[in-house]
Amino acid sequence: MKIYGKLANLLEYPEPGIIFDYLDECQALGSGKMQSLFQAFRGQLDQMGIPHLQELYVETFDFHAETSPYVGHHLFGEEIRRNLFMAQLRGRYRESGFADTTELPDHLTNVLRFLTAIGTGEEQTELIHRCLIPALRHMMRALKPDNSYTLLFEAILLAFRQEDTSVLADGEIEWKPFSSLSSPTSR
Repeated sequence: MKIYGKLANLLEYPEPGIIFDYLDECQALGSGKMQSLFQAFRGQLDQMGIPHLQELYVETFDFHAETSPYVGHHLFGEEIRRNLFMAQLRGRYRESGFADTTELPDHLTNVLRFLTAIGTGEEQTELIHRCLIPALRHMMRALKPDNSYTLLFEAILLAFRQEDTSVLADGEIEWKPFSSLSSPTSR
């Protein structure tokens, strides 16, 4: 789904001017409730201004491990399994011809962009169900309810739901008997 890469742009450090372009791109690709979430984010951004959003970004993603943007951290903590996860991701990135950024391979923005690069299929479904949903839910539990980034995480979960109806509105995954994806990995 094309919107994953656009959502990744919104989760980068907010640059003046550019963030509004990213919001416009996401709103054009989103529908219904997702557009409402983008409008609410824009409304909060208009009220707080870019400097405050930049402070919120640093406070949210750089100062607290519970809300760090590293998917592997939320799945495995700082255990060796996170390193193995990152090595596997980096290998898949290379095999797919995906050029990740200077961030670690498990950075949320890299994984979202990779979803766009690989398109729909079993690998994308597995990354969403086993990695991204558990990580996002872990982060959302740690965020203060009034944190503007909650709106973007909700939009990501809605994007997952639009593509895969087994993803429920709250980010849970519908149980399907005998499915290898019925029990996502979480901490």
